Amino acid sequence: MNHPTLAVELADFGSFHAGGRAYRIAGEPVARLQIAPGLQLDHDPNGNYQIESCYVQYWIPRRVSGEPILLIHGGGLSGVCWETTPDGRPGWVQRLVAAGRPVYVADMMERGRAGWCALPDVWDGPAIMRTTYEAWWLFRFGPATDFPLRRAFDGQRFPVDALDAFMKQAVPRWLNNTDAAIAAFSAAIERIGPCTVITHSSGGVYGYRLAFDQPGLVRDVISLEPSTFPGEVPASLVGQRFLHVMGAYLDEVPWSDLDRRTREWAARLERAGALTEHRSLEDDGLPGHSHMFMMGHGNEHVLERVLAWLNERS
Repeated sequence: MNHPTLAVELADFGSFHAGGRAYRIAGEPVARLQIAPGLQLDHDPNGNYQIESCYVQYWIPRRVSGEPILLIHGGGLSGVCWETTPDGRPGWVQRLVAAGRPVYVADMMERGRAGWCALPDVWDGPAIMRTTYEAWWLFRFGPATDFPLRRAFDGQRFPVDALDAFMKQAVPRWLNNTDAAIAAFSAAIERIGPCTVITHSSGGVYGYRLAFDQPGLVRDVISLEPSTFPGEVPASLVGQRFLHVMGAYLDEVPWSDLDRRTREWAARLERAGALTEHRSLEDDGLPGHSHMFMMGHGNEHVLERVLAWLNERS
C-alpha cells in the first residue's frame, strides 16, 4: 500500500545520550564465554559502566518556525511511537518537522536505543513486556472480548490491520526507575534549551516534573492522556501552560475515571497559577481516536489542534 510522504529540508539531524551515572563492579570472577561461533573470550565484569542515560534523536528543519519540541513516549514503548505509523503513514516527527519545528525524540533510560542495564541487582524487580492482547484492550482498539477476531470499536481510527507491526515496538520496562528517568530527561532539556514537552500516557509524569524542575526551560507541556501524575505541585507555576488532550472510548476500564482525575490534576495546577486547557478530540470533531492517537488515521488533524494551541502564545 502506498502512503503519502512529506518532503522536508533539514539544516541538521543527529543524536546524543544525556544524563546517566557511573556504576562500578569489583570482586567478580572472570568467565570464559563463547561469544560467537568458534570464538571464546575471557570476560572480566569488573570495572566501570555507564548506565541510565536517555537517548535523543533530533531533526532541525532548514526553515524554523517555533521553539523545539521534545517528545516523550509512554510505558512499554520507545520514541518509535512518534515516528512512521505502523501502517506506513507519516508520524508526528515528520509532520512537526514539516511544520518548521525542531524535534527531539527521546528513548527513556532502559528503553530502545538508550539500552538497558543487564547487570544484576542494579534495578529493582524484573522487567515486564506487554502482550498483544493487553495492548488491544488497554489502548482501546476494541472490546477485550473481540480480540480473537480483532474486531475494533465502531469508528476506530487506529490502523488495526497493522496491530502486529505496532507490537514490534514493544520493549521491556522496569517499574521503579522514575527518578533516574527524570534525571536523564532533565539533562537532555539542559542541552536542548527552551522547548515544549509533549508526553504520552505514563510519560505524563516526566513532562510535569520537567516543568516543575526546569521552569526556565519548559514553559509548555502537552499531555496526551496522561495516566500518571506527581504527588506534589510547586507553590508557583505562574507563566507555565499545560494542555491535556483526551481521545475516545474513555468509558472503557481502566480509563473510566481518567478524565475526572486529569481535570482534578489541572485544577491543582491552576491553583498554583498555571494556565491549563482540557481538550476532548470528540468535542473537537475528531471522534474515534484510541489511546494511540498519534498513530491513528487523521493523526495530522490532532496535531493541527496541538500546534494551534502552541501558536496562541507565539
